Amino acid sequence: MAAGLGTPRANLELTVHSRSPEYVACRFVIRDDKDLFDQIAAHRDDIESALGTAATWDRGDGQRKSSVYVQHVGDFRDAADATRLATWLVTTANRFATVFTPYVGLSATES
Repeated sequence: MAAGLGTPRANLELTVHSRSPEYVACRFVIRDDKDLFDQIAAHRDDIESALGTAATWDRGDGQRKSSVYVQHVGDFRDAADATRLATWLVTTANRFATVFTPYVGLSATES
């Protein structure tokens, strides 16, 4: 599932991975703009502090997409785990949207 951030430059992707290892993930994706990724990555410490967790930063060299993501272990097919994982996805997606939206508007002169 993808959610927009009000710009065609970036979006959020939520993933439910049901094969081993099972996990859910929230991913901030930048399309076709390595310069924007680099500008945002320059603020990595501030971003991770605001997110409240370390994230995986993938510039995606040789690919069209760059991303920043976090994963949370659990099996969405397990009824006992599903509510916890759904809550984590919603909370994390809201946090990602709040933290990353101001950075999407960065221009080359603002980094």
